[in-house]
Amino acid sequence: MERCQRLSKRILDDFHAIALPTLRHEAIVHTVSTANAAAMLAMHRHLDRALCVAAAWLHDIALYTKNCRHGIHGEQSAELAVPYLEDAGFSTPEIEQITTAIRHHSHKERTDDLLSELLKDADILGRYLQDGQVPADPHRHQRLIHVMKTLDLL
Repeated sequence: MERCQRLSKRILDDFHAIALPTLRHEAIVHTVSTANAAAMLAMHRHLDRALCVAAAWLHDIALYTKNCRHGIHGEQSAELAVPYLEDAGFSTPEIEQITTAIRHHSHKERTDDLLSELLKDADILGRYLQDGQVPADPHRHQRLIHVMKTLDLL
């Protein structure tokens, strides 16, 4: 998890540089909440915790640091993630897995690989833990219900 600690420090430094206080707060709270949800889900699903947590730390990086449009933020965040992951010591195959999950994380309506699915679920669960709001979108709502049932929270 040393790689994730290096990664989180750099990301938090970048988030602290966000000028708008409300955006800075949202970036930090949502990202930390999603990373914690990813760590818990990784343990529950027996997936590589470092890969899951790294994906969570970076999944919205373009949204917060580049004011990227929401519709393209997955692709943009995946591109921005590469130097962060390289600097933290992730291998090329690991970077490919993580960036694929980041690219897929907004597509809550479909099923992708295991890491992508975990990131989608961590994003939904992290948001729910953050604000207690049940998503109105039916795909997100169903995903939240499924994750909570899986974790015996419902």
